Amino acid sequence: MQEDIELGIDPYPLNETESRLITLLFNLLKSPSGLTYDSIRLYMKEYYNNDNLESDQKKLHRDMEELSKLGFPAFLKKEDNTYHVQFQSNETKFKFSQDELLVISQSLIHQIPDDKITADVYSLAQKIFESKWNLYPEWGLNFSKTTIESEQTNIENIIDTLLFCIKTKIPVRIQYERKYGNPEPKDLDPIQLVKKNSNDFYLYAYDRNKKDYRNYLIPCIQKIQKLESSFIKDHKPALSFENLHPLMIPKNPETVIEIKIKDHQQENWENFISGISHEREENKYSLSILNLEAFFTYLLKNESHFISLAPSNISKLYLDFLENIESLHATA
Repeated sequence: MQEDIELGIDPYPLNETESRLITLLFNLLKSPSGLTYDSIRLYMKEYYNNDNLESDQKKLHRDMEELSKLGFPAFLKKEDNTYHVQFQSNETKFKFSQDELLVISQSLIHQIPDDKITADVYSLAQKIFESKWNLYPEWGLNFSKTTIESEQTNIENIIDTLLFCIKTKIPVRIQYERKYGNPEPKDLDPIQLVKKNSNDFYLYAYDRNKKDYRNYLIPCIQKIQKLESSFIKDHKPALSFENLHPLMIPKNPETVIEIKIKDHQQENWENFISGISHEREENKYSLSILNLEAFFTYLLKNESHFISLAPSNISKLYLDFLENIESLHATA
């Protein structure tokens, strides 16, 4: 003999709206990447089955607003027209006490030899140790200098790679860190180095994933590698930007040069320095540059055009440049 169990609970039946909201919430929670309007109609055709699609979409938007009022932040992501709900339980987050953080910091930092300390390790120590400076590692004063030199070398390598890939039409993959601690990989066709209405230097490139042209701030490019393919199409430079002249790529401290050019070669020289601020007195030119290597490359091809070059240390650096080329050829 089977007896009914009396629980003392008499739940009232769900109405259609409540049932629809719960079903919508569960579907959105099961899809963290979001659902399109068509997908929601497919999964919930018993609730959104009006022949008038616009009417059904308005009902969906009202339901999303109602979910938000009930404590489940629901929203439409306009970039790809997908519907989402944000839900995160605090129980899933790691929580550390101050004592636990100190143990972690000591375990991490004190295992690293001084010669292996990098900018990332330095930043890590700042975050973990917080105000407990008595536990902060005593690194040498040369660290900051080493870090700056390393960053400058990295930027020079990135610029060299970009110039090579722009010239040879080779796509690249970069790690782009526009927001600190959040690097993003991007596959690009690099087209042009530009200076955009300021002293900031940009890479104008075609984003192969987004299929659009974008500007990328050079100092935010952390890593770069060449891809074994070719450009997707024949891209055109951006005419609305000020071209970044090779002499103005920031690879060296600002250097003022004074040169004299043979009269019949002045047009060639002025075409080369077009866009750079300079002073001229007859066949004598004075200008500031940031990339000696680019100047030396031009000088190597056009030595016969020059009458004189100042200051004297520039001539010495040019001879070193030539010796390095000769050495590389001998090694090859």
